[in-house]
Amino acid sequence: MLSKMLLRRGMFLLPSFRIPPALGLVPYSSQPKFSLADEIMKDKARQEESSSSSSQKDQHGGEEPPKGPKPLSKWEKIGYTFFGVTFVGGLFVNAIIFSLPDRDEEGQNIPDDYSDLPFPSQYYKRLSNKIFKTKKDLEEPFSDKLLPEPLQKPYYQPKYTIFLELTGLLVHATWTHKHGWRFLKRPGVDIFLSQVGYPQFELVVYTTENAMTFFPIIDGLDPEHQHIMHRLFRDATRYHNGHHIKDLNSVNRDPKRVIVVDWNNDSRNYFKLLGTPMLTILQGELQVQEDKRNKELEQKKSSILPSFGSSFRPWNK
Repeated sequence: MLSKMLLRRGMFLLPSFRIPPALGLVPYSSQPKFSLADEIMKDKARQEESSSSSSQKDQHGGEEPPKGPKPLSKWEKIGYTFFGVTFVGGLFVNAIIFSLPDRDEEGQNIPDDYSDLPFPSQYYKRLSNKIFKTKKDLEEPFSDKLLPEPLQKPYYQPKYTIFLELTGLLVHATWTHKHGWRFLKRPGVDIFLSQVGYPQFELVVYTTENAMTFFPIIDGLDPEHQHIMHRLFRDATRYHNGHHIKDLNSVNRDPKRVIVVDWNNDSRNYFKLLGTPMLTILQGELQVQEDKRNKELEQKKSSILPSFGSSFRPWNK
């Protein structure tokens, strides 16, 4: 009767039913969906893990494999042992050779202060003395007189001696990806060297740089060797507290007639008593001028030789 009344009013009444608990249905939003390929891949991964774990257990007697770094093999232990024995033996042999007494031209031992000591003591004393002497040679200048004696008549010796730093004062080192290392000269340095060089002053370049690298740089500043009379490099400095210091006590010149032009504050330890003027390092001004020069060269290149394009590189003096 109720269903007929609902049908007349356009309403439908569905019969109620209960979901069997055996189906175990869950809401759609919380149940993950996996394809058949995913299930196959999971089963394959489980099988591989179980097979690998069983093989590892078989190798270790049915126990879990040890954690941490892999132990060294037999040949690795032999190699490391051989390397260690060779290294220690080489040090021992070199120490014995270094502690041997000096020999003359005939091959006979030259007596020294340790010849009368017992055998182990004289070798130990001689070795420690040579090590200390080598360290001293590296830290101190190569000679007590870095410059030769002043010129005597009939030659002319200038009255004053000027010591100039090279890097940061006369030239500035710059590096770019396009050109690599280049050394820029201070503007007017050629005129300066011609005015203060011989015979007006005894001009000496005293730098803390390496001679092998910067000797050609000085040759470029004075190619005919007319202005710069002497050149002193890192081996003429004194190594103190991590810095190479210029020692004016060993230059073999009267300190009252010495003029030092430098910018490095680390060299002041030996310059304080002389009142040495400290200049600013050469860097920014040269870079601006170099950029301006490159811009002018690019304009000339595009106007004079347009056919070469970007492959043309003008020579920068």
